[in-house]
Amino acid sequence: MHNRFCPDERLEKQYLTIIKGYEREDVERLAHLLTLVRIALNAQACDFLGMTFMQLELGDKHRGQFFTPWSVASMMAKLQFTGLKQQLQTQPFVTISEPGCGAGGMMIAAAVEMQTLGYEPSQHMWVSCVDIDVVAVSMAYIQLSSLGIPGEIVLGNVLANERRLVMYTPMHWLEKWPLRIQQYHSGN
Repeated sequence: MHNRFCPDERLEKQYLTIIKGYEREDVERLAHLLTLVRIALNAQACDFLGMTFMQLELGDKHRGQFFTPWSVASMMAKLQFTGLKQQLQTQPFVTISEPGCGAGGMMIAAAVEMQTLGYEPSQHMWVSCVDIDVVAVSMAYIQLSSLGIPGEIVLGNVLANERRLVMYTPMHWLEKWPLRIQQYHSGN
């Protein structure tokens, strides 16, 4: 998904190395699974992969890894956006940072709440999601990209100011967010 909008030779090599280990039928099954994830997200925007991850008990308990339940993420989004209308009267968009993003559930809940309030997330919200776990970052990228949420997904550690890999969602590029952010900060 990422390389269609922002080619990265390192990611492409990594993909080719990984995919070599699979039979053709398994590669087709993986593509089918991605399609099913997108269908599920289109049916109801939620933290589909995070919930699945936790139901399958794949979290790393030794590192304290868990994903915020959807009901909690939704409640927090409602609380976070209580003054959204007033905020968007004085600025064109909001930015949200999630330093332990997991599969992106908090950002998905924020996008759902923004839509509920009558605002299009692709136009009025840009997110920065960071996690130390490559699986979590990958799940966040898939979900946020599939839902059209603009932003960056970072494999890194906020506390150590570490950014090992940065991936931008397709909507980041399609809606010209680099230019929009630059113009906002320069006062244009």
